[in-house]
Amino acid sequence: MHSAPSPSRRLRALFRWIRGLYFRDVWTVGAMPPEGTRGTVFVANHPNGLLDPVVVLTEIQCHAAPLAKSTLWQVPVLKQILNAAGAVPVLRKQDTGKGSDTDNDAMFARVSAHLAGGGNILLFPEGISHDEHRLLELRSGAARMLAKAWEAGGRDLGFVPIALHYDAKDLFRSRVLMACGNRSDASVFSGSEGSLDVRALKDAMHADMRVLMVESPDTEAFECAATYAEIQANETDAPSAEQAYAHALTAAGAHHTAGLRAYTAALRSADVTDTDLCNLHRSAEAPASLFWRMLGWLGVLAYLLPYKLVHPIAARTADGGRDVMSTYKLGVGAIVFVGWWLLLVAACFVALPWPVAVSAAVLFTLAPFAALSVLDDPARKLRARGMRVEALWSMRPSVSR
Repeated sequence: MHSAPSPSRRLRALFRWIRGLYFRDVWTVGAMPPEGTRGTVFVANHPNGLLDPVVVLTEIQCHAAPLAKSTLWQVPVLKQILNAAGAVPVLRKQDTGKGSDTDNDAMFARVSAHLAGGGNILLFPEGISHDEHRLLELRSGAARMLAKAWEAGGRDLGFVPIALHYDAKDLFRSRVLMACGNRSDASVFSGSEGSLDVRALKDAMHADMRVLMVESPDTEAFECAATYAEIQANETDAPSAEQAYAHALTAAGAHHTAGLRAYTAALRSADVTDTDLCNLHRSAEAPASLFWRMLGWLGVLAYLLPYKLVHPIAARTADGGRDVMSTYKLGVGAIVFVGWWLLLVAACFVALPWPVAVSAAVLFTLAPFAALSVLDDPARKLRARGMRVEALWSMRPSVSR
């Protein structure tokens, strides 16, 4: 574990590129741990499969070795990425059918030595990715790793709680908010015998993570709370992710009037947000340049087939699991879009003179990125669904206090 390499600048840049490509917006709340953070366990909830570590690892400034289930190393390309990120495989009994206490003891020893030496780790102590809008009971692994690192002579150890919230986690170009709590010093949990109290540590992690969580009984309640919070933030002079998050913490499970539920359902049907609607109502959307819009429509037309293929293939592979849908979409999309792009570029050089082929290849390379601005355009989404801004705006409830 000592020799596990920190991810290179190029790999970190790749993760940031993937994150920016998949998500429309990424917001952070709280103080992100600085680059010099040492001896820290980052504990986060786990609602969205492999997208969760991508978000966390690209937002925190320091390196943290992620822990991941050992079965992920069976995926060829993913194996290389995990190794490059310095990830540590965890052998779970449900993955092997038999498990191996010896292997996991060795893993705990490596991780503990890594923490004691000042390294950081990232793990998701719920143990599984899930679709609940609440924090599940935590496994004891994170607390035990800190305790073993303490036994190995490590001091200045601690943990940082993190909460991840997605507005539509199974959809491409959705939004995510990452809330980061304050670092807790592990020494507070040392007992009379000098060792760390594992149960107290686990309970503290659970409590600190729950403080950051927007918990709701079901998906509809969560979406209503998020909409309520966003409306409140947009009704101030300076709306922000921080304000919306603060409102959502108090709005979960409350204020679910029939009007708010209907408005939330209409927004989801139109695939727009309250912020999108406010900008359209105020004509605040800045139009893209004519060239970029034309290139965007070229991208929509040229890449329509692979775009339409990704969702059904991912849905069949994910077997309906919303918590892993985006993971499969990302994987399937990478294969389908790269393959389609190669076919388009090859066709250019087969059918066109090379100077024209080079220009066409460049356009087909840029076009899918320009197409994102077309896909994100809320006015286009409303027109495609036969909906009008005025009609949707008339449904919008006022929630000002």
